[in-house]
Amino acid sequence: MIGELVGGLTSAAWLDLQAHYQYGFGSPYTNLMMGKGLAHPGILNVGPLQLGTWAGRAIQGPAPTGVRAGVGKFLKGGTYFRGSLGFDPALLTRYEGAKLATIGMIEKAGRAPIGTVDLVRHARFVRGAALGLRALSVASVVAVAAPLAYSAGRGLVNAAKAIRGPIGMSNTLDWGGQLASAFMTGQAATERQRAIQALELSRTLGRGYLGQEARYLHQ
Repeated sequence: MIGELVGGLTSAAWLDLQAHYQYGFGSPYTNLMMGKGLAHPGILNVGPLQLGTWAGRAIQGPAPTGVRAGVGKFLKGGTYFRGSLGFDPALLTRYEGAKLATIGMIEKAGRAPIGTVDLVRHARFVRGAALGLRALSVASVVAVAAPLAYSAGRGLVNAAKAIRGPIGMSNTLDWGGQLASAFMTGQAATERQRAIQALELSRTLGRGYLGQEARYLHQ
């Protein structure tokens, strides 16, 4: 029983991570694009449930250190790689569109701090990587959703055909399949009404003929 529970939770946790990182739910790459590090959503922190936050706090305890601190933070969620992947957004704004060689010239002229070229290169790489990861997550959603939508559409079409089949057969039982489809509409006259109309046109309709129109129609 315990093994099945652990296995189920593990599978659910993996699906939760896949939904965030592969399919972009919650936009974990937004902070990365802004130079603030990777916004890790935690594990199974869905709505009011927040299982990851509860489990992380339980593992960390009152004084988290070492592995306990890392596992607890991973379960609870938080910002990772803030220092190594962080950058100043104002730096990119200032040198937007400028070539690294041009920035290097500005740096040598003393109008930019030493190391600005490396900082700009680092910032552009991180922002580009985050944009690429977001694009991949969107592409993953399309790749999964498109076949499902196509299959759903095909299923609706096939279901409509399956429903129309028996209805069409029941409509043609009395006519041997010879009745035109136009006669199946709500505006179509019944066979009795057409017989009466034919008798009226032939000027043979009288009170004694009502109920026997079809016989007179085919004489």
